[in-house]
Amino acid sequence: MCLGQSLDLISEHKQISLSELELIHRNKTGALLIAALKLGFICSPHFTDKRLEQSLTQYAEAIGLAFQVQRRYFRY
Repeated sequence: MCLGQSLDLISEHKQISLSELELIHRNKTGALLIAALKLGFICSPHFTDKRLEQSLTQYAEAIGLAFQVQRRYFRY
């Protein structure tokens, strides 16, 4: 999360590529959501299911990215 915020501050008022923007967003809200979901997953009886862990991680990344996109959209 700190990495995402740092990258966001460094890139402020600069033209950045879509891949750079995605990197920033994945390391902000996405990282927080991944951490929250993984903690819950580890405490569950399904903690050995790697496919479920991967699915939850992809879900958290998508929700984090969607959150950041809508946040930027409504900022302007």
